Amino acid sequence: YGEYVTIDSAEILCRVVKTSDMVNATLSGRVPKYDNEIIITQVSGDEMGKTIGDTVYVKCGEEEKEFIIVGTYQDISDAGKSISMLESGFKKIKPDFVNDRVRFYLEDNQKSGNIINELSEKYKNEVDRGNLIFLNEYESTKEDMKSIVIAIDALSSVAYVLAFIFAAIVACMISNKNFMREQNDMGIYKSVGFTNGSLRRQFTFKYIVVVALGGVIGTVVNIFCGDMILSLLLKNMGVTKYITEYSVGLVTIPGLYIIGCTALFTWFISGKIKKVSPKELIKE
Repeated sequence: YGEYVTIDSAEILCRVVKTSDMVNATLSGRVPKYDNEIIITQVSGDEMGKTIGDTVYVKCGEEEKEFIIVGTYQDISDAGKSISMLESGFKKIKPDFVNDRVRFYLEDNQKSGNIINELSEKYKNEVDRGNLIFLNEYESTKEDMKSIVIAIDALSSVAYVLAFIFAAIVACMISNKNFMREQNDMGIYKSVGFTNGSLRRQFTFKYIVVVALGGVIGTVVNIFCGDMILSLLLKNMGVTKYITEYSVGLVTIPGLYIIGCTALFTWFISGKIKKVSPKELIKE
């Protein structure tokens, strides 16, 4: 159950749960155990300037009571601005509160839509009278999560595009500069029997080694700092602690992408080796 309450003259969504085990997992502290305890989201805490151990006055209608903050959690509802308390605590500020909702947890959430359709058909008369309402929280939560997934996908796409442009500019500039400096050496190598193909492979390979080393360093930095950066970027959506589940593909694909881009552009620049001739060195 959710209802807006007032804290320090500001309205905020209050989530009411019957027992402690129904509260969202905490990021820090613990879940409420007594009727004078609440947990708040990190976003709400930052806006109110409150943290674990502080007290706040929560008002609903004309009733106002003091509550202790015992933990923090994250919630994507209302851009991450919410609090959560026990039903017994909510009755202190709304004595006539009656929880007229029953929540069922399914082993297979994919069946939630079909179950709701069957129940709506079975109790059609009560639904039509407005006495009974079925809500699919799984689908509504999935819709809320969709915006976050879209944002992450957008960030990933932008990162890949920027990486491609960066690799193109840097690889072309550096490899072209080095080619001009090594042009005479290329002519000497050709004069002793090296082919265009072997020289191009050598030219490209040394850049791949450098980029691969940078990729390893970047991957390590990402593992330690990536979640923190994403949490900062997604904070306005209510996600204050983003946790990445790493897989082999997630770790290796970005690195291979950068290596591939670098190899592509340096191989393109190395095409100039075909124009290098030992005869020009003799003339010089």
